[in-house]
Amino acid sequence: MLVEPHHPYTYTPIHPAFSTTHLRLLLSQRVQNQAQENLWQHLNSKGFLLFLLEDLHLAASDREKSCQPVLETLRQAIDGTVCAHSTLELQKLQSTVNFLATATVPGFCERPLCPRLFRLFTVLALANMTQDILLSRHTPVIQSWLERFPSVEREGVLARALVQASVDAWEAVGGCFMPSPLHPHYCFSLHSVSQLLGSLQLLPTRTGSRGFLDYPNHQEHLRRVSGLRGTRLTIMMAMRNMVRLWLHEAQRTFCDRLDSPRERSYCAKLLLEVAQSVFCCGPVPQSLGKGCEEEEEERVPEVESEGELAQWEDLSNSGSDTEEEEDPYGLRFITVPPSSDSGPAPSIALVKRENTERISQKIKQEEGTGASSYKLQLNKSKNWWQKTSTMDLVSPLLLPVLLLCPQEKPSDLVFSQDLTLGPNSESPNLYLERQWESLGEQLAMSAAQLKLNPHLVQCHSMAQHVARLVRVLARPRQHGLLLAGALGTGRCTAITLAASICQARLFHLPCGSEEAILQCLQEASWHAGMLGKLVALLVPRGVDLTTLHRLLALGTSGSFPDQYTEADLDNIEEHLLRENLSVKQTIRKEKLLQRFYQQVCSNLHMFILIEDDQAQKQLPSNLFLRLLQLTIASIDRYEPWDQDSLISVVQHHLKGAQGLPFGDDSLKCPDLQDSIPSVAKAMALIHLSAASYHGHLCPELPLVTPKTFLDFLDTFMLLQQQMILKMKNKAQRINNVLGNLTTLLEQHSTQTNRVFTLEQELKDSLLDISQ
Repeated sequence: MLVEPHHPYTYTPIHPAFSTTHLRLLLSQRVQNQAQENLWQHLNSKGFLLFLLEDLHLAASDREKSCQPVLETLRQAIDGTVCAHSTLELQKLQSTVNFLATATVPGFCERPLCPRLFRLFTVLALANMTQDILLSRHTPVIQSWLERFPSVEREGVLARALVQASVDAWEAVGGCFMPSPLHPHYCFSLHSVSQLLGSLQLLPTRTGSRGFLDYPNHQEHLRRVSGLRGTRLTIMMAMRNMVRLWLHEAQRTFCDRLDSPRERSYCAKLLLEVAQSVFCCGPVPQSLGKGCEEEEEERVPEVESEGELAQWEDLSNSGSDTEEEEDPYGLRFITVPPSSDSGPAPSIALVKRENTERISQKIKQEEGTGASSYKLQLNKSKNWWQKTSTMDLVSPLLLPVLLLCPQEKPSDLVFSQDLTLGPNSESPNLYLERQWESLGEQLAMSAAQLKLNPHLVQCHSMAQHVARLVRVLARPRQHGLLLAGALGTGRCTAITLAASICQARLFHLPCGSEEAILQCLQEASWHAGMLGKLVALLVPRGVDLTTLHRLLALGTSGSFPDQYTEADLDNIEEHLLRENLSVKQTIRKEKLLQRFYQQVCSNLHMFILIEDDQAQKQLPSNLFLRLLQLTIASIDRYEPWDQDSLISVVQHHLKGAQGLPFGDDSLKCPDLQDSIPSVAKAMALIHLSAASYHGHLCPELPLVTPKTFLDFLDTFMLLQQQMILKMKNKAQRINNVLGNLTTLLEQHSTQTNRVFTLEQELKDSLLDISQ
C-alpha cells in the first residue's frame, strides 16, 4: 500500500530457496538496464528504482559461517557494490537504487537480522493490530460485498458484526487451543481472520429462483417460527443465511485442524457462543420461568395477517425523521456483551418499563401546565415510546431461536457446491447451504462414474473432506494441508474426487529424482499459467525440504529460482503473445512474465500431505509455520473410520448385496437381512481391534485401511456366497439321495409285491400238483 500506487518497483520475496546467486543475477540485470539508453525516462518523477524485498527474516542461514549469505549480499549492494552474476566482478550500483524491506520478529530456530544490515535502513516499527484497526480495515470491504445482495439490509451493522465476530472467535479459539510440540498446527493468527472473512465471499450474490437454501422446506419452518411473511421473511432468511455461513466458515478455519472429535465439538460450541453473543444479543438462557416466557412472546410477535405485517413495516420505518438516527437499529444495545453474573440478557419488556417510568416522570413534572400542553406532551411521549420499543424489537440481527433448527448442531451446517461430475448446463454450481444426505448421494454417483469403489464414500467423514477440498478449489490462491496420524485415511481418494468434480488437472508430485520433480512442477505451472486451467498438485509425504521451500515460493510468487531457463522464458513470452492477440506487442517481457506468474498463483492449488511425526519432529518449525500460513484456507485432519462410520459402511454394503440370486426359491438359504445390525457391529469391532494391534506392532505400514476393510467385506460376502453354494450343493445331493432312495423303495416294493405274487402262485401250483 505504501509503494504500489506511487512508485515503480521490483517485488522479490525472500525465502530459503532464494540464494545469493539469484540476488546477484537480479541486481546485475538492473545494473545493465541502468546502462541502457534513457532508462530513467521510464521512471517516476522522483527518479529512482525501488526494490521491494519481503520477509528478510526467512533468508536461508549458513550454520558453519553463522550468517545469512543472502542478507550479506544485500548489505554489500546497499553499500553500493555488487558482484556480477557471470564474472563476479564488482559493479557499482547507482545512487538512485533504493530498497524497501519487510521483516518480523524471528521465531524459533531463526536468526535475528544482523545489526550491520538494519542500521543501513530507516526502521519503521508498526504497532500491534487492535480491534479498531481490524474493524476499520475489513468492514468497508465486507460492507461493499453485502451491498450487492438485494435481500440483505443493515449492511453496515452486519459487516461490523461479521468482522467483530471473526476477531472474537480468533481470540477465543487462540486462547483455548495453544500450540505445543505435540500440536504445532494449533497456530492461529490474524491471517485466520482475513481468511475467514474472505471465504464468506464464496456465497453468490445472485441465486435465482432457488434462493440461498438447497432445501426450500425450511422456509415454511422459519415462517412458522418467526411469524413473518413476504418481504420481511425474505430479509430475515438472508440475514440468517449470512450468520449460518459465518458459523460454517469459522468451523472450517478453526475446528478442522484440531486432533480429536471432542476438541472439535468444544470449538464448535465456542464459535456458536460467539455467534450468539454478537449476532443474537447474547446466548439463549437454558431455563426460563413463566415471566420470561411471556417476555419472549412479547419480543417475537406473531404476525397473523398482511395488515399487521404492513402495520409493523410502517412502525419500523416511522422513526426515520427522529433525531436519534445515528443508531436506528439499536446497535448499541446488541454490542454490549452480557456479563456472566447478570443472568439472561435484558429483555424488551424491561426496556418498555424503563421507558414507561421515564414518561410518567415527565408527565408528573409538568402537571402544573395546561390541559392542552399535557395532552400534547402525552401524545409525543406515546409516539416516542412506540418508536423506541419498535426499534428495540428489531435491534438483534437475528433471534437466537432462528440460528439453528431444533436438534441441529453447528457441525451439521454445510455450505458447498454440488459434488457431481461435469458441468451442469441447466444451472451453475453455486456455493449454497446443502444437506449431507444429498451430498453423500451425489458423491456416491461421482465415485461410481470414476470407477472407484462407491462404498469408500459412504462414510460421512469422506463427504466432509471432499466438500472441503472442493471449497479450496473454488477460490484462487487457495491451498490445503492434509494432516493424518496414520496411513490409509483416504486422502488421495478425496483429492481425486475433488479434482474430478471441479474439472481440475491432477498432478502427482514424484518423490524420485530432482529432474522428475522439476519436470512435474513445470508442467503443472504451464497448465495453470499458460492454459488457464485449474490444477491440483498432490504433494506426497516424504518430499525433501528443498522441494517444500520451492513449493512455498511457487505458491506465493508463481515461480521459484532456477525453475526456468532463458529459453523457457522466451518460449513463455512467445506463447503469451501468440495466445493473447489483444496484448500489445511492445509490452515489456517482465510484465508478460508477471502476468504468467499471477495466473500460476491463481490456478495452481497444492494439497500437501503431512504426517504427525513429520510435523512434530522432522520439519523445521519455521518451515512448518510457513506451510500453515500458505494452506490456511483448509487445514484438515483425516482420521481412521470410527465405529459409527464402519457400521454405516457395512450396512450399505450388505443391503446392496441382498439382491444376489441364490437359486431355487424352494431351497431356503440363510438371509442376513434380519441380522445386518449385529453383523455390522461385529465387523466394525473386528476392524478396530485389528487397527489397535497394527498401531502397536507395525504402524509404518498401511495394513489396516478403509480399502482393507472393504476387502474384508468383499471376502465376507464371497465366503457367504461360497457357503450358500456349498449348502445348496449339499442340499441338492441330499435331495438326490432322497430321490434315489425313494426310487429304490418303490422298486423294492414292486419287487416285493412281485415276489409275494410269485410265491403265492407257486404255493397255488404246489397245491394243485398235490391234489
